[in-house]
Amino acid sequence: MKNVNEQKDSIAIKCSNCGKTEKYQPQNISQEWYFRATGKPSEDYFGLPLWLEADFRGHNLLAYNYKHLAYLKQYISADLRERSNRSHWTMVEKLPTWMTSAKNRDKIIKLISDLERK
Repeated sequence: MKNVNEQKDSIAIKCSNCGKTEKYQPQNISQEWYFRATGKPSEDYFGLPLWLEADFRGHNLLAYNYKHLAYLKQYISADLRERSNRSHWTMVEKLPTWMTSAKNRDKIIKLISDLERK
């Protein structure tokens, strides 16, 4: 087994859904490995770019994977979003107003459908 602490010039990251592989250059910051994004919105832990992203009137619609995208679509398309008295909010309860607004619903669902085909 290779030493995972060994410095690499590039690292190949493969999409578990479509199989597409892209290479990224690691960057050593404060003795921890981060991956340099290529100008795209990135996930927090490794800094890898999010492939499922789209612009909606100047706002970024982002999803980590297709399951996350399906969850967002289900919540946004729901006619009734019931809330119970919880002490901790779920991810969808923290979504921004532009995403959950009824006036944007149809356009955001169409945008998510486009991302599902990506």
